[in-house]
Amino acid sequence: MPETTLLNHEEIQQKISRMAFEILERNLDSKSIVFVGIGSNGSALANLLVSEIKLHTQQTISLGSIQLNIEKPNEAPTFELPKESLKNTSVVLVDDVMNSGKTFMWACAHLIQHPITHLSTAVLVERKHRTFPIKADIVGLKLSTTLQEHVTVKLKDHVHVVTMK
Repeated sequence: MPETTLLNHEEIQQKISRMAFEILERNLDSKSIVFVGIGSNGSALANLLVSEIKLHTQQTISLGSIQLNIEKPNEAPTFELPKESLKNTSVVLVDDVMNSGKTFMWACAHLIQHPITHLSTAVLVERKHRTFPIKADIVGLKLSTTLQEHVTVKLKDHVHVVTMK
């Protein structure tokens, strides 16, 4: 099956800009927003969102990541941010693609153990193959796919692309 480009660099930039404004609208009353990227691609997307948001707000914006072992989800995750930075903040959990919701579910389970005030989810591509009761609050692209199709997001080296094979 040939690879199809779903979003090119410019289209991804437009999605990120729209998602950033939607996140700001949802967090108008928050003094601080903490972005937590899941894994390397979620962290790359969170970084792009933070860069865009900082252009439009005076709110305190923090960035961190969470690394999960999906094979052993009950294991404590690796946080790349001080856990005390989550106290009384609005948290936006970010990943590149949402498929079954499993990764988001486990990340949320770890995050809600901290005294956060609000939790929302942001994803660049939502595939709608939900097997867990998790939804994406902020979505760049909603996509209906078969289970055999694979969506790839590349957010490195200033060349961003979303493809499907």
